[in-house]
Amino acid sequence: VYAKGGKTIVFTQTKRDADEVSLALTNSITSEALHGDISQHQRERTLNGFRQGKFTVLVATDVASRGLDIPNVDLIIHYELPNDPETFVHRSGRTGRAGKLGTAILMYTGSQRRTVRSLERDVGCKFEFVNAPSMEDVLEASAEQAVVTLDRVHPESIAFFTP
Repeated sequence: VYAKGGKTIVFTQTKRDADEVSLALTNSITSEALHGDISQHQRERTLNGFRQGKFTVLVATDVASRGLDIPNVDLIIHYELPNDPETFVHRSGRTGRAGKLGTAILMYTGSQRRTVRSLERDVGCKFEFVNAPSMEDVLEASAEQAVVTLDRVHPESIAFFTP
């Protein structure tokens, strides 16, 4: 909903969570996991695929929060609270680069509200608190994404599916 069809990085705390979130997304979104248990060769293939738009969601541990050149990331999702303010800043810094706007979403539970307020104070920015998207928002975003996906289908292939 918030990425508008652009690239998204979902940050998790553990390698296992990165694998599980990526697997959970496979029914609706093409995604890949990136973490320290993945071979260097596979990490490079995954990053190249993400850069080239072969998939739009990268689910990663903090291995992707620093030192990687990943242009045009529209959305960062902190699936879990980062361990410290510096990690939050580095993760969030993967979007909004080179003068472009980007969005970072921090997911948390009600019991973590104090920690989130403390993080907000520590990083020196005001967070906008929003609820999860409504069903209508999700349906609208899904319809928009379907149109984008259909636009990528080669015209000769479409002929096989039309009367």
